[in-house]
Formats: sequence, structure tokens, C-alpha cells
Amino acid sequence: MPINYKNVLKGNIVSTTLKTLLENSGYTVIPFGIESVIREILNMGYSEYRGITEFNDNLRHMPDFFVIDHELQKGWLVEVKYRSKLDEICRMDLASGVSNYGKWLPIYMILVVKDNCDEPTWQGGDNTEIKNIRVFKIESSEVSANFFVYQSCASRIQDIFPKLKDGFPEKTIKSAQDAILGFASSL
Repeated sequence: MPINYKNVLKGNIVSTTLKTLLENSGYTVIPFGIESVIREILNMGYSEYRGITEFNDNLRHMPDFFVIDHELQKGWLVEVKYRSKLDEICRMDLASGVSNYGKWLPIYMILVVKDNCDEPTWQGGDNTEIKNIRVFKIESSEVSANFFVYQSCASRIQDIFPKLKDGFPEKTIKSAQDAILGFASSL
């Protein structure tokens, strides 16, 4: 299977934008995913990547970032996902992928969704314009597709990473969201 460079580029745009947002608000963000640690992986086709038996599943499914708040002495393992829409098939795909993170739990999945974000479950009750970025704390390797629908499971990014709200303008988060959606939709 050939590499889908549009998807690789979308993933890089989303990850880089969120990494920059977190770093500019005062967090240390360490690239942690296998694609960051071993750059040569990016040039492999999917079947070649899957066929390498030396790669342990734990390495293959490393979260994208380790985010550190030195003041709070706290860290988060973060997986970043971009989806064009959050339909049932997408939710099932996300739920089935969660089982790969067993050794890394708990992780925080930052999910950026282009469409389907006008549902009440995504509005967060705060009337914010930042409705396309949500964070899910995943503590179990078994979640249902409905996990990605319920408002009680989704958090605003600034509620998980408090430096994004303490003196950090919400319009900056909105600007990052708009940049991601603009670049990703143009591909």
C-alpha cells in the first residue's frame, strides 16, 4: 500500500500546530511518537512498516507527545488525531485503536474534527467558538464508539492544559483551530 502523503501532511499540520500552541503557552512538548523518534519510518510503505518484526507493538503505538508542566510537576501523554467528520464509522475506528495504547495509559487524545461539531455533545455548554478541538482522557484500553460522542467524556483543550486559559487569549486557541481546519481542508 503506498503512502498517502495527504494524510501524512494533515497529521503533521495538526500535530505541529497543537505542539506550537502548547509550547507558546509555557509547556514543554517532547515529540514521542515512533514517526518522530525514527524518522525513516515515514518513508516506509504501510505493509513494510507492519512487516518489521523487530518493532514491538508498544513502540509502534507510542503516543505523539509527552507534555510537561514544570510548575505543576505534571505530565501528559498525548495522542493527536484529525478526522474530517465524526460519524459512526470514525468513532468505531477511534475506539478500536484505543486498545493499542494499553501500556501507555492513561493518555489524552486531542481530537480535531472538521465537520459534525454542531452537535450538543461537542459544544461543551460554554458557547465557545472552539468546538472542533476536544480532549478525551483514555484510562482503559476498552472504550466503545459512544465514548467519542458523550459530552461528559470530552473536555475543552484549555480545561486539560490550564496554561491555555490562564492569561492566554481564547482567540489564540481559535486561531490555531482555524489554521488547522483551513490547511487540512485544502488538502
